Amino acid sequence: MLLVAPIRAVGRGVAMALVLSMLLQLIALVNSQVTENSELPAIPSRESAADIDLSKFGANDEQRLYLLRDYDKAVRPVFNASSVVKVFIGLTLTHIFNIDERNQVLALNVWVEQTCARDFSRGFVDTNLHASYDGAIQWAPPQKIYSRCHMDVAKFPFDHQFCSLIFRSCKGFIHIDSLYSTVVFELHLRRRTLFFMYNIIAPCVMLSILTMMQFLLPCESGEKVTLGLTVLLAYSVFSFNIAESMPETSEVIPLIAIYLMAIMGISALSVSFSVFVLNLRHGADYSDR
Repeated sequence: MLLVAPIRAVGRGVAMALVLSMLLQLIALVNSQVTENSELPAIPSRESAADIDLSKFGANDEQRLYLLRDYDKAVRPVFNASSVVKVFIGLTLTHIFNIDERNQVLALNVWVEQTCARDFSRGFVDTNLHASYDGAIQWAPPQKIYSRCHMDVAKFPFDHQFCSLIFRSCKGFIHIDSLYSTVVFELHLRRRTLFFMYNIIAPCVMLSILTMMQFLLPCESGEKVTLGLTVLLAYSVFSFNIAESMPETSEVIPLIAIYLMAIMGISALSVSFSVFVLNLRHGADYSDR
């Protein structure tokens, strides 16, 4: 019994010594981590990059993008220089200024929506940007665009035009074996026909009906040739008004212009046939006299 008590006392002392040693090692490890983190200074927000020791932040240019001034704007906004920057582009058509069908130029007012992950490598002054919680920056500036557009006006005024807006980098072009080297927007334009229906199509149909009506007049009335000449004169005056409404182009002749010329030719033939019929009807009477 006398030997057991000293042995228990020694065991308790050893256990307490081990626990105390482990606590001291843990405290030393925590102090070393705090000391290492305190050596890295906080990233300044308003100071110039010329007054900052950049060696404490890293030697790569990507880490210098955290600064607000005096950094290389050509550096892409990525953490790794080998990774790509994804830029998404959208187009919102707000207004069509003019469609020059003679020179085949389309003038548009659009919003070009550009969304880039992280931040742009080029700064924008006095520009409203939309920043998302995931680091995406959206920029939608209004722009007035002039674009070439091949227009086929053969079916005027019922024509449809398809125009393409092509966007690519202005600094250069890199050959890429894929479909993502350029961004193409297709525009489908359709002409509103109500104005032309009331001012061109309907008058042409009415004059065509009058051209056929002169054959219903009897020869004794003496108005067959007068009606034909009046309709032909109306076609001649009406053709000037139609020419002002049609597109000024020589590449293709609109079908409405071909139809108008055909109706004028038929009207001229109807006048000629009326004169021939009147000559057959009254020619013998004049010869007897």
